[in-house]
Amino acid sequence: LAHADEPAFLYPRQVDLVPYVAELVDAFRALGDRRIECGGIPDGYLTADPQRLTQALMNVVRNSVAHTGPGGRIRLLVSAMAGTVTFTIDDDGPGIPVQERERVFERFHRPDPSRSRSSGGAGLGLAIVRAIVDAHGGRVWAEAAEGGGACIRFTLPGFRSAVESGSADDPGSADDPGSAVDSARERPGGADGLGPPGRAAGAATR
Repeated sequence: LAHADEPAFLYPRQVDLVPYVAELVDAFRALGDRRIECGGIPDGYLTADPQRLTQALMNVVRNSVAHTGPGGRIRLLVSAMAGTVTFTIDDDGPGIPVQERERVFERFHRPDPSRSRSSGGAGLGLAIVRAIVDAHGGRVWAEAAEGGGACIRFTLPGFRSAVESGSADDPGSADDPGSAVDSARERPGGADGLGPPGRAAGAATR
């Protein structure tokens, strides 16, 4: 997390959202025996660091995996409006109490362990999500999902629809979706780590 303020923390590129999200959903399914659902994906490009974005989304999904049982539902929704993309991940787990919804993004925050189905990690997963979102100039928050589960939502600026992008874009400028997912897994400290090699951070924070 100490590296999040450094200029080299982000390497923004144009991310073609449709193939990027499709590849990411496949990676989500490898995290556990959960029912992964995905809604419609906006057709366009987001200016972002694809590897850091993958880290953030994987951390949120890991958190949901840690707080749902086998066969539980985890859903990703992606929407775009006025140049901004919103990523929403919700689940059918026990949810996050109102008084904890801001604190879950704090470093090392560990709420009542009896609420978690699994343990481990340093309680940095959602703090890292906030660091990545903040570095992109976005905003992240927690709320209740329909049915009482947890919902993590974040917005990022820098979206252009495919129509707006038109033919002026360089065809080679969009990021390869597979490389973003694979590279995030290989980052020092794992997909949820921001520090130097050898420093891993846990993702389960509820």
